[in-house]
This record gives sequence, C-alpha cells and structure tokens, in this order.
Amino acid sequence: MSVTTGVADGRWHHAVGSFRPGALDLYLDGEKQAGRSDATTLQSYVGSWRVSRESLDGWPFQPASFRFVGDLDTARVYATALDAAAVRQHFAAGR
Repeated sequence: MSVTTGVADGRWHHAVGSFRPGALDLYLDGEKQAGRSDATTLQSYVGSWRVSRESLDGWPFQPASFRFVGDLDTARVYATALDAAAVRQHFAAGR
C-alpha cells in the first residue's frame, strides 16, 4: 500500500496510527494510507511521550529528515486499537 495523499497543502489534517498484534495502520483524514503486517508486539515504555519526533523507517515516502514542521492541535493515546470505523468517526466529529 502506498501513500497517495499529501499533507503539505496548508490545511489541517487528522492523522492516526493504530496498532493491534500483526497490524500497524496509518490513517489520514479518516482513510487508511499505509499499513504493516510485521508488527507483532508493542514495546513497554515508561517516561514521557514525544509527539512527532520518531523515525519513519519502513513507511512509504519517508522524509530525509524526521523533523516535524507544522502545528499540532491535539494528541491522544488510547488503551485499545482504533479500527477504521472509529477513525472515520473521530475524523467526522472533528470537522
């Protein structure tokens, strides 16, 4: 699956990453853009969250630099995976 939607257009976008064993999915504006089936477990982590500051290795069209350029309105973390229907619902509610 390849990413076909660009985000460098000066508009706000809704981005979601969702993990469940065997699947890591990336959604943009309510639509799945990319996914991986080789993600089997999450790493346990104690500490602070850094939004927009990690590697995109393995994702299509990864940038040469991992520096986030833009504005971030809200970041949320859920204890369960969001499925496609939930992602679409969240996107629609935020419009």
